[in-house]
Amino acid sequence: MEFSVNSKMKELFENQEAWAVVEKYVPRLTRTPTFQMTFGMSFRTLSQFSQWKLTAEQLAAADEELKNI
Repeated sequence: MEFSVNSKMKELFENQEAWAVVEKYVPRLTRTPTFQMTFGMSFRTLSQFSQWKLTAEQLAAADEELKNI
């Protein structure tokens, strides 16, 4: 399976390497009360929420890391 920032959070969560990338950019996500509600979202969508608000550079770096898995 190929991963990118357009992958759904559930797909990323189910792969240990992909999830490590997510946690690098959005730490403590699993500790939020609404964590499971993010499963249907893409990483790109989640990254724009105010508590995570990633820069374009961070999102591009995350995308590259995910594609290299």
